[in-house]
Amino acid sequence: MVEGDGPQQFGDVRSVVVDDLNRMWVVDALASELRVFEGDGTFVRAIGRRGEGPSEFRRIGDAFRGPGGQIWVEDLALRRWEVFDTAGTRIEGHAVVSTVGNSPRAWTRQGLLAVLDEDVIKFYERIDGRLRAKDRSFPLPQPRMPQMVSIESGEGSGTMQVPPPFVALPWMVLGSDLDLWLGDSSGEDGHYDIRRIGLDMGRATLTIRRRYRATDIPDSIRIAALESFRQQYMTGDVLPASIGLGIIPRQYPPFVDFHVSTDGYLWVRRTLADGVSGFDVFGPDGRYVGQPEMPVGLRAATMEIESITDHSIYGIDTDRLGVDYVVRLDIVR
Repeated sequence: MVEGDGPQQFGDVRSVVVDDLNRMWVVDALASELRVFEGDGTFVRAIGRRGEGPSEFRRIGDAFRGPGGQIWVEDLALRRWEVFDTAGTRIEGHAVVSTVGNSPRAWTRQGLLAVLDEDVIKFYERIDGRLRAKDRSFPLPQPRMPQMVSIESGEGSGTMQVPPPFVALPWMVLGSDLDLWLGDSSGEDGHYDIRRIGLDMGRATLTIRRRYRATDIPDSIRIAALESFRQQYMTGDVLPASIGLGIIPRQYPPFVDFHVSTDGYLWVRRTLADGVSGFDVFGPDGRYVGQPEMPVGLRAATMEIESITDHSIYGIDTDRLGVDYVVRLDIVR
């Protein structure tokens, strides 16, 4: 989306969902509404407003696709999902079933809603307009976590554990085929590993192991990242005296994150040579496809990827002035 007045000017983009007509449903938290755009960016309609009644939001959260192309939108304050059809008409509302707001969730092709609730994936089915829990769950495998930084809250509410910049973090994606994708980015033995686990079987159905070439982080970028980290927690929080350049890794992690496209391809976002952000792409069978050429000047490293279809990548980026943009990258095969 381009800068300017009107619906193309966003205040705080939180989520982007793509429907079967390739329209973009954009959640603007500042306006407490959904805005629908054609694939070329033409504005279609706005849905919702601030409030507590039907089609209203006190604190709008993420959106995601439901059965039949429906769009489900979370209200983080009212703890409910508002459900809209493809024309933007409200169909129904449901109480949020997870204890964590905006928790990972996905409607599966089997008609089940899979929701991560703390350390367990639970399943729900929709019967007569209601969500009913299934008598089944899947314990989430515990990923290997890196060394964290302990920061004391200035309000005395306790200590929080936060990752330093550029540290290798695990990643997880809930799929639409009753599957869970788990990635280990620790980089042991010069590889990264990603597993697809069948939630109905409880075992890995595909394992991808990819050797990568480590990329050094320039000291200028490490210093800037440390200063940004300090600024983030400087007001109201107590930083450990030991925080210094030593908490910043000297090499970029094996991967940043990964996403599964609507046609089953795995897109692993990495920092390649010279600090350029790119992707390792794998086919549905796990076979390595290659690294697509990225547009010159794209700030892909900072973009939040929302969805990848068989033809486009959709994401949210913020420029240096704090302005949010919705980005669409077309995939040329």
